[in-house]
Amino acid sequence: MFAWNPTSFNRYRGTYRYVKPRSLQRLNNIDARFGAIVREVERNAGDAGHFRSAWERAKLETIGPALREFARDLEQRGFRAEVCSTEEREELKVFLRSKLPDGHRLGFQVIDRGLGLEVLAYLEASPPVTDIARYQPATLTEDVIEQIVVDALEHIFAVAAELR
Repeated sequence: MFAWNPTSFNRYRGTYRYVKPRSLQRLNNIDARFGAIVREVERNAGDAGHFRSAWERAKLETIGPALREFARDLEQRGFRAEVCSTEEREELKVFLRSKLPDGHRLGFQVIDRGLGLEVLAYLEASPPVTDIARYQPATLTEDVIEQIVVDALEHIFAVAAELR
């Protein structure tokens, strides 16, 4: 954890005052929640090899299995679903309505916005594409993937239900 400075400068009075304990606690909580991730990302920012191996591991161990499990469950419910995988992308396609022959897509894709490589979670539901969030591969746990997929499927079903 960072050692937060317990004083701050009041620019209007030109004096220092002590930061309230609840503000220090919030800063400590922020650091505990995000600090290690930010520091790790910064350490590995220039290491594309590290990112690629973490991405492959995330695809094989968490993303792919979760998407395949949801696809099987959707098929058991009478809907068509398939998982498509490439080196840079892992995608779940859901076919709910004949009016949408290309289906809806939930995907995870490696992107580079000039800030280093990231994994973009996106949703294409009839047909606008929505960026869900950006992740480092190490943060894509089973719980995160499951929540993204469930939220995306809820949106896909809601959109399909509106297309009567």
